[in-house]
Amino acid sequence: MKIDFSPEILRAGRALTGLSQEKFAAEAEIGVVTLRSIEKGRKHVSIEMIERFVNVLERYDVEYIQPTAEHGAGVRLAKGKRAAIALSERRRQPE
Repeated sequence: MKIDFSPEILRAGRALTGLSQEKFAAEAEIGVVTLRSIEKGRKHVSIEMIERFVNVLERYDVEYIQPTAEHGAGVRLAKGKRAAIALSERRRQPE
């Protein structure tokens, strides 16, 4: 099975978690420089790394959606509340 996990999908998924690049990278157990390179499309992503990203997304109630004949791959909020809470808290923090 082909996994379509583009930099755009990763950025969208991370945005739904409400996590900064630094926090997302720490949760995925990779360096923040590596995450930044991947999000910019400058670095190859292994299946192992995709699995790490999907695991982080799932911990924050964000689902990875496999492409079908009707739609492409993507991410969406699951029915849980953790991602919405994290995003809400992030928006309240001053930059």
